[in-house]
Amino acid sequence: MVGKILHTLKYIEALQTANYPIPQHYIRFFGGEIIFECIYLLKNGEYIKRKYFTITCPTTCEELILFVKKIPRLLNWKQIIIMQTKQMLDYDE
Repeated sequence: MVGKILHTLKYIEALQTANYPIPQHYIRFFGGEIIFECIYLLKNGEYIKRKYFTITCPTTCEELILFVKKIPRLLNWKQIIIMQTKQMLDYDE
């Protein structure tokens, strides 16, 4: 229980010192589609949702070809997450 309280306090402290907007990236699967999205927490407490892109889960050869064509977008999405995480943690190489 004490661990949860400490974790919550660290989270609250991190939010107070964070640079806004704070992104939260996630992937969801619905209706045969893989959806790459992000929710941004704004300083006023509101949220903005952004859909980066959608990939249809391939079940045919044609869908597999389209899936492979979207792999660069998938890697770009990954790079965005890495850059934003480094920025939030003030990490410099």
